[in-house]
Amino acid sequence: IDAVAWSWDFGDGTGTSTQQNPTYTYAAAGTYTVTLTVLNAVGCSHTTSQAVTVRPKPTADFTADTACWTYPTSFTDASVGAVSWLWDFGDSQSSNQQNPQHTYANPGTYTVTLIVTNAQGCRDTVQKQVLVHPRPVASFTYDTACALRITQFTDATQGAVSFWLWDFGDGNSSTLQNPAHVYATGGVYTVTLTVGNSVGCTDVYTAPVAVYTMPAVDFTADTVCVGRATQFVNLTQDSVPVSYVWLFGDGNASFAQNPRYVYEHPGTYQVTLVATNIHGCDTFITKPVVVAPVPQANFLADTACAGYVTIFTDATQGLVDTWIWNFGDGTVDTVRTSTVSHLYPGPGVYVVSMTALFGECASTITKGIQVVDSVDAQILLSDGVICPGEAITALDGSTGGPRWWLWDMGNGQTFTSQHVPDVVYPDSGLYTIRLIVGNGHCTDTATASLYVIGQPQALFSVENACAGTPLPIRNVSFPSNLPVQWLWDFGNGDTSHAQTPVYAYPQPGTYTITLILGNGRCGDTLRQTVTIWPNPQATILVRDSITRIWKETYFADLTAGTIIQREWSLGDGATTTQKEFSYMYRDTGSYMVRLVVIDDRGCVDTAYQRVIVYGDFTMYVPTAFSPNGDGINDVFYPGGIWFDIYDFHFQIYNRWGQLIWETRERGHAWDGRDMRTGQMVPEDAYVFRVSGMDFKGRKHEYVGTVTVLK
Repeated sequence: IDAVAWSWDFGDGTGTSTQQNPTYTYAAAGTYTVTLTVLNAVGCSHTTSQAVTVRPKPTADFTADTACWTYPTSFTDASVGAVSWLWDFGDSQSSNQQNPQHTYANPGTYTVTLIVTNAQGCRDTVQKQVLVHPRPVASFTYDTACALRITQFTDATQGAVSFWLWDFGDGNSSTLQNPAHVYATGGVYTVTLTVGNSVGCTDVYTAPVAVYTMPAVDFTADTVCVGRATQFVNLTQDSVPVSYVWLFGDGNASFAQNPRYVYEHPGTYQVTLVATNIHGCDTFITKPVVVAPVPQANFLADTACAGYVTIFTDATQGLVDTWIWNFGDGTVDTVRTSTVSHLYPGPGVYVVSMTALFGECASTITKGIQVVDSVDAQILLSDGVICPGEAITALDGSTGGPRWWLWDMGNGQTFTSQHVPDVVYPDSGLYTIRLIVGNGHCTDTATASLYVIGQPQALFSVENACAGTPLPIRNVSFPSNLPVQWLWDFGNGDTSHAQTPVYAYPQPGTYTITLILGNGRCGDTLRQTVTIWPNPQATILVRDSITRIWKETYFADLTAGTIIQREWSLGDGATTTQKEFSYMYRDTGSYMVRLVVIDDRGCVDTAYQRVIVYGDFTMYVPTAFSPNGDGINDVFYPGGIWFDIYDFHFQIYNRWGQLIWETRERGHAWDGRDMRTGQMVPEDAYVFRVSGMDFKGRKHEYVGTVTVLK
């Protein structure tokens, strides 16, 4: 009261005022001590303080996407400390959602205001511009669509467009603005056009497109002679009415469905049929149509011999597709080939007529055909099989009245007489004799075979051999043209009929081998002497055929005679060629020893001897070891040969007879530790005991001492 001056300190270190009733904005929320000092007119002052709480203010902020017209714009709140929201979308529309969506009625730029309030009632406001882009409106048109023809599509979209995507409904597409497309088959296709502008606004337009089928055009036409009407038969098919245009290839046309047309000149014309259905879909086909000239019948025929066919060949001028033959002997034949054959029953003159047809065009010619007597060549030989140097006589046995003869005797000689006597063949072989006869019109040929048998010659070689070994017989005999019989006599009662026999003499000795060779008319004999040597008698000496492993066994070859090669097989894969030697088996078992010997004549024998090898059991034990960890002699284990040991037991005792370590596991060595304490034992002498049972059930036990060194 009665203050005339005021001094305010707002408590934030910066704010002061001398106004009586000031306003002040704090930079940050918090509790501040505000101090007021007043002064009256006489200079008296008074100071008072009061705590003022400044609540925090929210921070308004948001983001919005850029939307296309008719699509919603999404607003995302980015405010700090807000608990309520009030949106003004700039088009008289509002919302109190935190993250609203809003669809604008028109494209354009809108000022959007967001007012947020926190829990203390404090507010903040932010404004931003939001852009709504215009969107294109897709549409298209197309012309009449026919299958297998180009359908033109035209873009009719409203608004700016930067890309187009067409789906033609048949699995094909295009990105052109105004594409052309060919449908393979008729039908109704759903065509979709997707358009978009430069800012990503799109629209889709879908419409059905009717694709009409094409007429299946075809026709036939008969082949006629010039001056006759050609009938055209329309085979076109369609599900709707069709109109036709015929182009006959000579400058004339017709609109009839199945026209008849007369060509003025013969030739081949390219006729075109154009078919158009009520949808405007048209197609055409072109085919050649033949207009033939009238044929001029003619034919050729050879002079035939009775019993042989006569060949008739067409010589008609013009086109012919059918021939009718009357052969003059009561036989009529209709064929579609230009050549025909006919067998007449006997000689004579026959009146033959031939009619040449092409469609309805026909021409006939008649000729006389002569069939003469035939000849039948036959050869009669005095002998069909002779020996070298013998002669034969060849007689003509032909029928049909032959007038001339030509003989080829197969040995370079020829004759023209009816009969050929006493022709000599000095060399063996197979000869073909040929006779050709003729009567002025007809000829015939006959052949006969003559065998001139060669003299067989027995010839073979043989080498000496060992008893029981097949003889090396080389048969180089000269047999003959006829089948040969072989007879071998080995001189010991055995025989063979093989051409080159395989035979082994069972006993040594000297034998005479006889070969008798014959062909039914001639023969030959040859004898050869052969010596059969005795085989060596392989003999094995084995010292100690029942032995044990790792023990040397003595072997010796005691075979009598001169042995130039030997081979031992010891039954365990080992081999040698020594005459005598010693060998140690490394495993127990039964071994079959084999000795193969070859003497100086190449004779072979084999002997066998069985050797039985039993196991062994030996042991050696170190006298000391040093378990100091230096990697040398750090453990103690008995060594030796341990075959098939069972019930293995290894024990260590100290000098007082106390058991300090033991194992029943083979290969487990003592490392110098007392198993009772796990500690290393001191230097001293220790007693070991090793026991076990071998594969024969015999008990083995070894006791000794070992010194532990440090």
